[in-house]
Amino acid sequence: MQSIEDQRRDCEAVVERYGLKVIEVVEEDESAWKPHQRSKFKYMLKQLSYRSKAKRKADGIVAWHPNRLSRNALEAGMIVQMLDDGLIKNLFFSHAYSFHNDTS
Repeated sequence: MQSIEDQRRDCEAVVERYGLKVIEVVEEDESAWKPHQRSKFKYMLKQLSYRSKAKRKADGIVAWHPNRLSRNALEAGMIVQMLDDGLIKNLFFSHAYSFHNDTS
């Protein structure tokens, strides 16, 4: 298991490797196993859901591992729907996890 600090460093390396601009760091203390338990996760999705360019500041997520985003079907489905709707353009993960925003 990686410490939070190690996970943060790995994510910073992803940001540097891809030349990403970090708008805000959102760290959640609650477990991703059960839906509706994570206020910071909910806040992050709300920030990504704005369609107005004036309110919208980000269009992607950097996470250490896909299971840091969700370990339950409801919240995973919310992320997938936002990808389908074009609200989330890209997901970046450290290590061997990659995401391609296409039908595969």
